[in-house]
Amino acid sequence: AMPFEGEREPLVRLVWVHGRGVSELVLAAHHCICDGQAGIALVRDLLSAYDEPEKDIGAYGALGRIEDIIPAAVLESRRFQRRLRWRERMLRLTLRLKGLGGGDSAHPRIPTEQMYFHRWNLAAQSAVSLTERCRSENVTVLAAASLCFMQAFRDVRGTGGLNKVNAMVDARKFLPQMESDALFGLAPGVALLTKNLPRPADMSIDSFWARARAIKADLMRRIDRLGANLYGNLAGFERLHDKYSGIVDFFERPPAVRPLTFSNMGRVNMPQQYRSFRLEKVYSPLVMVSPTPANTVVISSFAGETEFAIVSDERSLPRAEALMIKERAMDTLHACLGLPREDEVQHKEDASARHAGTA
Repeated sequence: AMPFEGEREPLVRLVWVHGRGVSELVLAAHHCICDGQAGIALVRDLLSAYDEPEKDIGAYGALGRIEDIIPAAVLESRRFQRRLRWRERMLRLTLRLKGLGGGDSAHPRIPTEQMYFHRWNLAAQSAVSLTERCRSENVTVLAAASLCFMQAFRDVRGTGGLNKVNAMVDARKFLPQMESDALFGLAPGVALLTKNLPRPADMSIDSFWARARAIKADLMRRIDRLGANLYGNLAGFERLHDKYSGIVDFFERPPAVRPLTFSNMGRVNMPQQYRSFRLEKVYSPLVMVSPTPANTVVISSFAGETEFAIVSDERSLPRAEALMIKERAMDTLHACLGLPREDEVQHKEDASARHAGTA
């Protein structure tokens, strides 16, 4: 929750909680240089350097120009340049219609003591069953979990409380010139299918998985569309440096209803056993975006465990309601897996940002 002073300090901060036999590392980074995947890469290099100090782990190259991301053949294409000029005009027109003239944002900030996060793990058998059932139903874990949370969110907050639902996308798969472990802060999102979302009481197990398959198919189409337009979007915004303040102002305007965002980290790519220590746990990267962390659900897995986390603030989503959403989502998930509800493991660091010091 501590802001970075970008003009005089690095945009990455590490806290080492050193105990007897067990230590915890807390890594915080500014989103402009680091998304969840980049954070995992940093942790992986930190552990490698600690385990083998003599090993050369290489260096991270800076992304200084648009040419570092978009191939020259694309940038020099006449067709791409025509589309780029059209996109720039449309973006400028959109900003003008929304009255964003470039003034500095003055929106109220959420007090840090109101921010919180809540983590829990699925019981081991439930995690295995979830993976196997999703595979047999041709459904991703994200599609199944998002359906559970969307229903629970609407059930707790009412139909007007579920305005927009997004899923974050790792843009690296569409940027072949970028290294897989590059420090990169772009995390584009695509909308999830919420139209005609049935009530939990009106949905059978079979219809749940059918609905999850529909969400997955729609999500794949939207991701493909995002990938096809990504070069144009990046190059288009590159031409709008003079409108940067207005763009920030637009994204920091608090909506009447906070959106719900899903971030699926998948399986964390990190070894467990090192030469001098064993890695017991990797916690899901959490995100707090100005002026509010909004309502974010993060999913990840490591060492056979599946972890969920909810990040929000008391103004956007009271913590008591977040816990109700968690309970209802997990009830639905276990019911659709055909398993009795087990008590999930709640992490001891689950706390508000005020008590945790940093998230």
